[in-house]
Amino acid sequence: MRDWLVNAGKKGVQPRLMLDFHSTGKNVFYTQRDIDMTDPANFTGRWLGAAALRLPDYEFKREAAETSAEANSKNYFYTRYGIPAITYETGDETERDKIESSAVVFAEEMMRTLLGAEPD
Repeated sequence: MRDWLVNAGKKGVQPRLMLDFHSTGKNVFYTQRDIDMTDPANFTGRWLGAAALRLPDYEFKREAAETSAEANSKNYFYTRYGIPAITYETGDETERDKIESSAVVFAEEMMRTLLGAEPD
C-alpha cells in the first residue's frame, strides 16, 4: 500500500480520505477533532451530522481526539496527507441489516460531503 501511494503521489494523485473499518462492542467513529485542519475542512463533523439526520434510529458515537504519535493508519494518513482519517467501527451485536442500511447512508453522505454538495 505504501509503495502504491508513493507511486500515485509521483503522478500527482493524492488520497482524499482514509477509512479503516473494524468491528467492536459499539458503533463508533474515531476521528480528528473539528478544530484539526483537514481538507476538506470539518469533513467529519459535516459528514456524520448529515448521516445522523438520515439515521434517527441508528445509534452511533463519534470519538474525536487529538492525533497522537501512536503508530496506526489513522494517525499516519492524517499526519502524512492532512486528510480526514477515520476508524469506522461497527458493533459486534448490531443487527446486520442495520449495519448494511446505515453503510449506504454513510457512503452517500461521505460522497456528498467530499464533493461539497448540500445534504438532502
